[in-house]
Amino acid sequence: MLTLAGVKGKGLQETSSNPPEPSPTSSGPNWLKQVSSLSFPLVSAQLLSKMLNFFAFFLLTRSLGLQDFGIWIWAFSLIALLASCWSFGLQVWLSKASARAQGHWTHLGDILRKAFSLRLLALLVVGLGGGIWWLIIGPPDNLNADPGLLELTLVGLLIGFIFRTTSELFGATLRGHLITWPDGAALFTARLVFVVLLFWGDRHTGLSLTRVALFFAISEACAGMLNLIIFGSHFKSLKAKSNQEPPPKKYIWASFMKELSLYGGMLLASAFLFRVGMLYSGQSLSADQMGIFAVLHRLNEFSLFLPEALAAVLLPFWTRHDAHQSSPQVLRMAIIMMFTGGLMGAAAWVVGPWVLPHLFPNEAQNVAPWLWVLMPLFALQFSNQTLLAHMMAQNQEKRALVLLVLCGLVALGGMMLFAHHSLLHMIWVILGAEALFTMGGLMPQTEPHVSN
Repeated sequence: MLTLAGVKGKGLQETSSNPPEPSPTSSGPNWLKQVSSLSFPLVSAQLLSKMLNFFAFFLLTRSLGLQDFGIWIWAFSLIALLASCWSFGLQVWLSKASARAQGHWTHLGDILRKAFSLRLLALLVVGLGGGIWWLIIGPPDNLNADPGLLELTLVGLLIGFIFRTTSELFGATLRGHLITWPDGAALFTARLVFVVLLFWGDRHTGLSLTRVALFFAISEACAGMLNLIIFGSHFKSLKAKSNQEPPPKKYIWASFMKELSLYGGMLLASAFLFRVGMLYSGQSLSADQMGIFAVLHRLNEFSLFLPEALAAVLLPFWTRHDAHQSSPQVLRMAIIMMFTGGLMGAAAWVVGPWVLPHLFPNEAQNVAPWLWVLMPLFALQFSNQTLLAHMMAQNQEKRALVLLVLCGLVALGGMMLFAHHSLLHMIWVILGAEALFTMGGLMPQTEPHVSN
């Protein structure tokens, strides 16, 4: 369930706390203290959004029931994977390109035109391909959902993700000019509006899959409009400043696509690895087992606010150091994060039996025996986020991409061979794929890496 945090979060994008240049002692004993202090505002900001996500989780599970909640997570995972295809790492690249275009507004305008043109083209291609797949193959039979209602649910999710990914382009452009708070404001707005609408619907009209999808689309539209308004106001003020230095070399489409391909590949591979279990469960598991797996998947997604926030600081922190300085740090940090993840999983295992009856009055006894999974899963997931941040900081994106693709193929192949109709076997396959990435990330390089 490793994720690059490019569709469902901001984990490995530009940090919103703008850390200062490391001091000469940053490679010494104080480096961990510096990382912790820089991560605190990010952890706090993401925690607020995750708390709202928990309220949404509570309302959805209580109102939809275990089976419909499993269908919702399956549909959400499907559209999120499609969103990874049309996003293609564009927002990460755009943030860096915007920084290079500082004050050169003609160059920035050309970048934005290319970015939005590519986004529109990718959206059309992905939408057409998804429509053809739906007409030829259709939804899995195990979902036990009305096809018409499921289609409306997917349409609502699709509209919501279009607003979300478009909003991220505006936020990425501002991040390149060190204006980093709009992304947080948009994220919090989307979660707040979604929870308010869910609460209103639960009290007055009742919740269904199609109504929840409509609320999701409305919340993401509100966040997108807010980011657009902020983008317009800041863009006017920034445009008044000019840069007298020669502008960067103009992008041609070939170089533009070459730079994007690496980030896009990593985003797709990480999204596939994170979502493959949830998607394959619709083909392999029974409706009850799928619902149990959906709860575990959602709890794992909720826990990622901590490693994502730390990774957002570790990425620029380690980028300023060579491999000799950061290699001892990454091993220590990976061990710390693995221990932290294991403790959080153990806490969920202990507290879960008291919390689950409030979420699933009838199904709590089915979910509780599986909470042990969160201990090894959180431990591996937390460690892997740290290892992924280090590889990106040392310009080892190709190595990270190879590992992500390999682990995704191992997960898919293992599910097809060993996890048919078995939730336990599927869990062991996912843990094995995560452990494979951990081992690959900890393997030393044969030669010191030289930053580009």
